[in-house]
Amino acid sequence: VGAAAPMCAGREVRRRMALGLFIIIGMYAVSVRGETLDAYAENENGCWSSATCTFLAIDWGEPASYIVDGRLPTEIGRQNNLRYLSLNVNSITGSLPTELGLLTTLITMSLSIRSLTGTAPTELGRMRNVQWLELYARLSGKIPTELGNVTSLTGLQLRGNALTGSIPAGLSALTKLEWLNLADNSFTGMVPTELGLITSMSMLWLVDNSLTGSVPTELGKMELLEELSLAENSLTCSIPTTIGRMVSLERVVLTGNSLTGALPSELGSMGILDEFEIENNFLTGTLPTEMGLMKSLFQILLGNNSIAGSLPTELGGADSLQYFLVNDNSLTGSLPTTLPDLVSLALDSNSLTGTLPTTVGQMTNLMYLLLHRNSLQGSIPTEFGQNIYLLQFGLHMNSLAGSMPTELGRLGRLTDLTLDSNSLQGSIPSQMGGLS
Repeated sequence: VGAAAPMCAGREVRRRMALGLFIIIGMYAVSVRGETLDAYAENENGCWSSATCTFLAIDWGEPASYIVDGRLPTEIGRQNNLRYLSLNVNSITGSLPTELGLLTTLITMSLSIRSLTGTAPTELGRMRNVQWLELYARLSGKIPTELGNVTSLTGLQLRGNALTGSIPAGLSALTKLEWLNLADNSFTGMVPTELGLITSMSMLWLVDNSLTGSVPTELGKMELLEELSLAENSLTCSIPTTIGRMVSLERVVLTGNSLTGALPSELGSMGILDEFEIENNFLTGTLPTEMGLMKSLFQILLGNNSIAGSLPTELGGADSLQYFLVNDNSLTGSLPTTLPDLVSLALDSNSLTGTLPTTVGQMTNLMYLLLHRNSLQGSIPTEFGQNIYLLQFGLHMNSLAGSMPTELGRLGRLTDLTLDSNSLQGSIPSQMGGLS
């Protein structure tokens, strides 16, 4: 403990080391590659046998000489005072020793080691004081139901493994849990309704599994939830109206499911929602006018659904909206003249009619304007030449007539312009020759 704290350690780590509270393994290495973890720890600090460690970290392999290999030794269970265990991005192999369950003083365990295999030991449920548990490896099998006994947990990250089975309903006993990340696994079954009992939750990630059934209405009880990500599953039925009770939500991602029904009007109650992504589903109905009440909304991604009806003029009230992508749907009617100052507007592959509004030229930040594959008529407004930041401009496969405005030559940043399959006449303006 008397060794000087290395400058590569963070300020807080150096401060605590100066107080003699922590021992860091890995920061002092000159050449560790090829040495087994237990031999290295024994030779450098005697940490496996002395039971004196409170802080053990060999992280990220920077520089590369810090990378260690070998297996996690069973002797790790002797560390009666260990509070912090972090062994990220190393070449440690084998499975997790059951003796990890003996680390009853542990507060944080972070093992982001892709070469670790086997199952998650049921003995992990004995770590009664752990608050943060992260296992980013190649673990298989089921989540131990015993993890529901670790009621001290505030963060549980099991993403990127090969875990199977259903998500245990017993996780609802983790009433202090704030982060639950089970993304990128092979979980099946339904999203447990009991998760709605964890009212302390702020982040829920269940992305890229094989979950079925509906989005539980009980999730509406999670009034502190800031991010809900259930994308890339096989969820069905409609979005529950109780989503409107989740007033703390900032991001909702339900892309890549089989959701049906209309978007609930209760979305208008989500005053701080920033991102709303539900692409590649089977949504029907119309866009709720209440979307105009969502003053913090930054991004709406609703592409590849079956949403019909016209675009609500109330969308102009969503002052913060920058990305509005509702391509590949069944929208009809004309483009409203009161849209916000967008960066990206994608309404291609719908059934929109009418003329192009001149007010689009007032979108001073517009970079992507994709309106192809509709039934738009009339001429291209000269005002479109004011969109000087435009990169992609798609109007092909409409019923546009008239000539190409010379003002389009001002779009010096344009990389893609598609106007084919219309009824445009005349020659290409010479001003267009300056576009690169």
